[in-house]
Amino acid sequence: MDRLSAFLMACIIVIVGINGIIIYNTWLAVENCPQVVESADGSMDIEHVLIFNDDTSITNNADGSLWLRVKVVSVKPYGSEDYEVISSAEAAGYWEKTEDGWYYYREPVASGEITRPLVDRLLYKGEESEGEPSGKFRLKVEAVDESWLSEIPESSREAFKIFETGYSEYSTGAHL
Repeated sequence: MDRLSAFLMACIIVIVGINGIIIYNTWLAVENCPQVVESADGSMDIEHVLIFNDDTSITNNADGSLWLRVKVVSVKPYGSEDYEVISSAEAAGYWEKTEDGWYYYREPVASGEITRPLVDRLLYKGEESEGEPSGKFRLKVEAVDESWLSEIPESSREAFKIFETGYSEYSTGAHL
């Protein structure tokens, strides 16, 4: 009986070890599961795909090219419509501002590339906002991978329209 008990215990230990390896490789291994972080607005983003630099430039750390758009999001209770972005990159044509407040980067950002900084100065109700409570702001950034698009866009605005149109065709009304 002692040999049989020892044999059964050894089998149980081996099975538990194999299950541990399977669980680790399936659910816990970093290589198999992209790390996901929650952004300030509650949306989910893959960690480290975009690197936000202190000068408001953005580094593409993804494997492919990305089309980008950025929006200044204020800290409560200040409204984003009260902010004015002063940007030499916008004046030079690298960023394009639209009527809905989004700034679209003029070309796709290749892997490893860095955009031009969006914000040189930020005015709040016409005055410099540095050092004031109203000077706190966030940038909401959205990206579309070129490989997600069914056709080649001519601009960032068009890339987002193509993506949104394609997504709405396949959407079942459920929110992800």
